[in-house]
Amino acid sequence: MDFTTFAGLTLFVAVVSMTPGPNNLMLAASGANFGFRRTLPHICGVIFGFTVMVIATGFGLGAVFAAVPSLHTVMRVFSIIFLLYLSWRIAIAGSPKVASDARPLSFVAAAMFQLVNPKGLSFLASIMTAYISSDDTLLPQLLPIVILLPAMTLLSALTWSLFGTVIGRLLTNARTRRIFNISMASLLVGCIVPIALS
Repeated sequence: MDFTTFAGLTLFVAVVSMTPGPNNLMLAASGANFGFRRTLPHICGVIFGFTVMVIATGFGLGAVFAAVPSLHTVMRVFSIIFLLYLSWRIAIAGSPKVASDARPLSFVAAAMFQLVNPKGLSFLASIMTAYISSDDTLLPQLLPIVILLPAMTLLSALTWSLFGTVIGRLLTNARTRRIFNISMASLLVGCIVPIALS
């Protein structure tokens, strides 16, 4: 991959990684409700799961989806159900000091979500289609993508979690925290609309 192509890829990945989507909204809500330290397993799960998906997509998961379209439909349904569940959890979350049973998303749950994350899957399909050529050897083309995408995802996850943590410090009473949580849950539900319509 030459420098110009890599620069274009980097810009594309940066823009898509930093814009609001299911992962970023959940990380911001977790940072606000549980703080940065307690959100770290969620961050690590996102990075791990997304890295696995980058590698799997690079080695042909996209071709599997093309060959078995019903598999993509099943994953989309699971994604919608899981996002609705997470939206509900965010909406009812209170202050961690009050809601002692509330917990941030675990490493495993965050990693597993990457398997059905529609924004991530669409993003990866676009990247692989645009930047991988069947005429060239796969590994040299895939390596920069496997390094760049998780690095940008880490930067995005840290940024959104820290943003949420700062917001959480401003939410000094139950009412403002409730408004924030319902707003974040509503945005997450909004992410479901394009999934359901696609």
